[in-house]
Amino acid sequence: MGIATISPAAPRTGYCTPSHWLAQFRDAGGIYALTETGLHLGVVAGGRTNPDVIRARAMILHLTTQDRAAIANELRSREVMEASHGQD
Repeated sequence: MGIATISPAAPRTGYCTPSHWLAQFRDAGGIYALTETGLHLGVVAGGRTNPDVIRARAMILHLTTQDRAAIANELRSREVMEASHGQD
């Protein structure tokens, strides 16, 4: 299985993997949670510049259903890795 990509937004924003997208989203003030009800995305404006807030909001708006699924899968794989490291 290949690396999942953030397809439609990638050419416009330069994000090529869910991991890279998440890092850039966090840097712009984005927050996220993966719960039993799904992926939740938001923006915390406090302490961020207006362009950062606009960028984070645009990042959310440009996601497709497939992009959201790829991001959710990335977060699930991180949880599995963290859980396996915690059992050492």
